[in-house]
This record gives sequence, C-alpha cells and structure tokens, in this order.
Amino acid sequence: MEIKLTEDQKHKICDLIEKSLNNVRLQNYKTDDDDNLPLVDLLSTGETILEGQEEIENIVEQIFFDMDNWAIQLKPVEIPEISDEMLELDNPWNTMDVITKLIWATEYLLHNKSYDGHNYEELNICVTRGKEILHYMKEWYREEQRKRMTK
Repeated sequence: MEIKLTEDQKHKICDLIEKSLNNVRLQNYKTDDDDNLPLVDLLSTGETILEGQEEIENIVEQIFFDMDNWAIQLKPVEIPEISDEMLELDNPWNTMDVITKLIWATEYLLHNKSYDGHNYEELNICVTRGKEILHYMKEWYREEQRKRMTK
C-alpha cells in the first residue's frame, strides 16, 4: 500500500532533519584543532553561523517540497500464529501480561518522562505494534474460548 504524508508529518520530519543537519560534523573536513568541522560552519563560507543555518533551512525547505513526490510503501502487517503455549495463560508472567507491561512502561517513559532520546521514534512504533499484537492475541483467545464452550 502506498501512502502520502500529511503536511503535519512533513513538517515534523523536516524539523528533525534540520535539527540533525545543524548538529552534523563532517569527517573529511577538520578544524584547526583537528576536530571534525560542523556542517553549519562549512556552509557559512566565512560568514556568520547564521548564514550556514539559513543554508540548512533552504536545504530542508527543498526536501519538504520533494516529499510530495515520495512514494512510501507500507508492508502489510503480518500476524503471527498464536498458540496456547504462546499465551501461557496459567503462567503469572504470560505473554499477554508481559506485552501489556512493556507497552505501559514504554508509554510512561515516552510521555510521562518526556523521553525523546535515541530511538524514541522506534519506541513509539513498537508501542503501536505491541497494541496490535495484543489485540489480535485477545481476539484469538476469546474465539478459542467460544469454540471450547460450544463443544
């Protein structure tokens, strides 16, 4: 399935790109102290840092408009086969309880503690995926219970 990004999504992506570009240090360009040269300094071409930041804004703006032509392919969600052993409902730390607690802990970290460090985007995706898996597991369990009751 192919999707188009909303204006809000494009702005969020561009904000992250701009933030990253403003912090990039180049490996092949060195300062007088032999440190990696910041990209913003290179783009300033002897002018103020503001010049380099404006160049980065210009680059990000071009990326923003290019996003209209991006074709983003989504993979269909694969639902794993669920078995009684996987659910382990008689175990005090069964799979559904573990997933529920991991979702809660991750959401607490992201939202209550405002974590926005390394891999926070992936953590948000994992929470969403965990909720999907948990939903399918609960539906499967309910269906299995109905089948057992009608036998």
